[in-house]
Amino acid sequence: MDKTLTLGEIVPAARFTAYGVTHAGRVQKENQDSWLVHGEIGLAVVADGVGGHLGGGQASREAVACLAECLNDAMTHGLQDGIDAAARLARENHVRRAIAAAHDRIRAHNVGRVERRLRSGATIAGVWAPLGADSFATVFHVGDSRVYRVRGYRLLQMTRDHSAYEEWRRGGEIGEAPSQKYILQALGVSERVKPDLHSFFPDTGDRLLICTDGVCGEMDNEEIETVLADHRASMEAAGDALISLGLERGGRDNLTAVLCELHS
Repeated sequence: MDKTLTLGEIVPAARFTAYGVTHAGRVQKENQDSWLVHGEIGLAVVADGVGGHLGGGQASREAVACLAECLNDAMTHGLQDGIDAAARLARENHVRRAIAAAHDRIRAHNVGRVERRLRSGATIAGVWAPLGADSFATVFHVGDSRVYRVRGYRLLQMTRDHSAYEEWRRGGEIGEAPSQKYILQALGVSERVKPDLHSFFPDTGDRLLICTDGVCGEMDNEEIETVLADHRASMEAAGDALISLGLERGGRDNLTAVLCELHS
């Protein structure tokens, strides 16, 4: 493991166990990624700061903190514990409102920054499973941070990047490929954000990988699947191996990975 690795942290909780690890990379001087695991409410989330040295780190920290605050408030004031469509919709709406609140909070901080180049924002991705493996989990994202599900030894990408490159790829790859760094929406900098949400029922043993584009931008999905399969016995080893491989490939961006396993 690279000596400059920010030490990862195992987070045990009633609803899941998670391991998070982050690294500034080999090019960037500042790590503007943030991650948070809130075991009491079943939340695991990563955010990637947008805005270079002009506040992206602050925006990513505000994004994860605001999301946790809002979803904790939703839990405190009562949460539908059913598994029907109404309960699913209610929980997804809680996530939408939490993301909107994070977006508004960051935008409020940008009000005094007249020049666009001074504005900061963040991408965000995560999972909210307030009842652990006993009910459905809601995956959400804005931007190009990703969520993957690992079931057995198979990897499934559960999010689709909000990027010009992804739209070009899905549109048939006509014309010159746009930069993979050109994202179409981010908290705090877009006029409005439209998060993608997907709820699913986890199986026993399912793991989720939540990561910033510094990880998935350095390796393809087959390589991620191989790393996770090779280190199936240990989330710590799997997370550290992903960061190490990203650094070996150049580490051109900040790298953050959170692995979690849901419990009943």
